[in-house]
Amino acid sequence: MEDQAKAPKADPKVEMVRNFFFERFGATLSSYDQYLAQEDRFFAPDGQLSATDLVDFVYRTPIEELGLHTSAFDEGTRQNSMCFDSSGTAPLLLEVKQFRNLSRPYQRVGKAEPGEKIQVTGAGAKRDHTFSLVAHDGVRFIKLVLLMPNQVSIVKDLRERNKFLLKSGYVDSAQERGAIVILVDGMDQLAMVHNDKAGSQRLIEQQIEI
Repeated sequence: MEDQAKAPKADPKVEMVRNFFFERFGATLSSYDQYLAQEDRFFAPDGQLSATDLVDFVYRTPIEELGLHTSAFDEGTRQNSMCFDSSGTAPLLLEVKQFRNLSRPYQRVGKAEPGEKIQVTGAGAKRDHTFSLVAHDGVRFIKLVLLMPNQVSIVKDLRERNKFLLKSGYVDSAQERGAIVILVDGMDQLAMVHNDKAGSQRLIEQQIEI
């Protein structure tokens, strides 16, 4: 009918930001305000989204400040809650908040003072170590337990401002303290995409988890 009210058209900039986050990171947003408020930064003069600038913003911004409503974890575990798989969605964006050496006793490299904890450097530290990473996906905390070789390469120079992409992992049914635990057994499953060595402090190994 001609006099029927037409549904309001969605803001094209909102649609572009929505599609970017879902296609790139499998995430949805709870608010678009901060992205529309910085449209000169994220959009070209012709109105097209500058994906490069938006990716840079995502990687450099604390993940809790991105305004995520859901993450790729929600979509990637929809079919099978025991496994996160990004084959049908984007990889899971994560920011590591702390790491711990789960190996007991701590292996030492060279001489060490009594009570001194291992320094995670050197070839000798690359063997017989299992690390856990407490990360955040913008929605929840997720604990990653690393089961692959050469884990030291991930944590040895990790900075407070970091971002990782997780492609897959087994979700441990025996979740600790109600937290989500994902077992990662291959280096190809977890990729570091940002590690701000110039503008942030080194992440120090923790003894007590968040």
